[in-house]
Amino acid sequence: MQPVPLSPAEQISLQYWAAEFGIPLREFHLGHIRTYEIQRISAVSREEVNAEVSVLLRLLESVGLGDEIRRRYQPLRDPEELSPEERTALPERALRYIEKLEGDIEELEARNHRTQDRLHRANWAKWPR
Repeated sequence: MQPVPLSPAEQISLQYWAAEFGIPLREFHLGHIRTYEIQRISAVSREEVNAEVSVLLRLLESVGLGDEIRRRYQPLRDPEELSPEERTALPERALRYIEKLEGDIEELEARNHRTQDRLHRANWAKWPR
C-alpha cells in the first residue's frame, strides 16, 4: 500500500518525528508518541503537537498501520479540561450548564474577533500613504 501524498506543511511536521525517532513506521507504538509529546510540548503549543501527531497517525493509517495506536491515543488537552469520560459522568444539568458557558465563550470570542477586525480597518485607513 502506498502512503498518501503529504502537503509541504505535513512533510515539515514529520521532519521532527524523523529527527527524533528515525525508525520504520511499522515499529511505531503509542510509547513513541507519548515520548514525542512530552519532548515537543516544551517547544510548541499543545495544538501544534496534536496536529503533528495527527499527521503521523494519518500516514500510519495510509499504509495500513497504527490501528492499535488510533484506538488508544488521546490528544493532549488543557489540564483543566474535562476528558470525554469525565463529561459523560456529569449530571445532565451540570453538563447543560457547561455547554451554555462554552457557547457564551464562543460568542464572546466571535465578538472580540469582529471588534479587532473593525479596529484594524479603522486604524488602517488612518495610516499615511
